[in-house]
Amino acid sequence: MVGRLLKDEEINIVVKFLSMKEIKLKTNKQNAEIFLNILEGDQNEKHQQIPILVNVNAVYSKYSLAPLKNLNFGPM
Repeated sequence: MVGRLLKDEEINIVVKFLSMKEIKLKTNKQNAEIFLNILEGDQNEKHQQIPILVNVNAVYSKYSLAPLKNLNFGPM
């Protein structure tokens, strides 16, 4: 995502995480995968990258539905 901010302007950034399997992820400064890059002025002077630290815990619950053991519907 790329955007431009004016002085004293705020913006909300929404990040969505979609996993197709169970995963537990905890990032730190050494293994971060999302970074904030600040480019300032017309020359796009680049400042130090800021890592965005995230914790993810994607779980899937398994369940099954079955009739009760002694359930009798009678003659049908």
